[in-house]
Amino acid sequence: MKVGIPRDFRQYLSLRGASVTGEQEAEHRPLTLRALVVGAFLSFFLAVGANYADIVIKGSYLTLDFSAPGAIFLFLVLVGGLNTLFKLTGRSPLIAGLSFLAVAVAYAYWYYPFDKMPLYSPGVLFSSFLVVALLLNALLACTGRNLALNRSELIVVYIMLLVVASLATMGLCETLLPAITGVFYYASPENKWEDLLFPHLPMPIMVHDGQGNKDFYEGVGATAYAIPYELWMRPMLLWGLFLLALHMTMIGAAVILRRQWMDRERLAYPLVQAGQAIIRQEEEGKVVNPFFRSRAMWAGAAIPSSSGCSPG
Repeated sequence: MKVGIPRDFRQYLSLRGASVTGEQEAEHRPLTLRALVVGAFLSFFLAVGANYADIVIKGSYLTLDFSAPGAIFLFLVLVGGLNTLFKLTGRSPLIAGLSFLAVAVAYAYWYYPFDKMPLYSPGVLFSSFLVVALLLNALLACTGRNLALNRSELIVVYIMLLVVASLATMGLCETLLPAITGVFYYASPENKWEDLLFPHLPMPIMVHDGQGNKDFYEGVGATAYAIPYELWMRPMLLWGLFLLALHMTMIGAAVILRRQWMDRERLAYPLVQAGQAIIRQEEEGKVVNPFFRSRAMWAGAAIPSSSGCSPG
């Protein structure tokens, strides 16, 4: 069995910064701002949605260190849903405008009055993004273009989602936030942490609201509550500098070891294989990605879907 990084991924990485011509030019498209914007939103949405599923509704993990079902699911939504929608509606300015109008009216009807919108709800975030995206798609349709991403852009978005998936919950956030707040909440006269630990804590990178962080851990119910951003801004900036340096070091180490991993050990990179299978035949001229026209794919997807919905 042939293993290693997929050919089109290898080709894409090898052509960075190089001039491409002929057949390579058709496969290797330049990156645009739309890829970074769409990728940034989906990454933010995955981070919010993963914690919402874990902490609020206490459901299954969407991300868990190296496990990234949430990233793959959002990538499927992007390739099979959003990209298809942008291509289909972008064919005509009239269709694009009507699509935006229909979604905007439904959005306004559902969330009116807007002063009670739960701004941190994944549903609000995604529906708001859809309204803005369809508006931009309608404007681009007037110039003969659309918001659909090409293969190179989809690769970048997929990598962004994988990175966020490794950090959103147990990989970083659900470890870091309790570490810088929990010592104040769990301090008690019995454990004497106030005397034993507090004098030694680096307070600039800790978060303490003066009340043991009770609101952070127990919530405030239905009462009006303003998030104290001033308490979190400095610690998050300091931790962000450290984490940026840490991840740049890890990326540098991966670049140094890349040849050993790819050419000699020929690692299979299963998460990369999943993304490659989804976009293997992605073309701008086709509205629906061939992956979603595969009967074998739908037959395979029906098995876990039907078993998950069965009683008991």
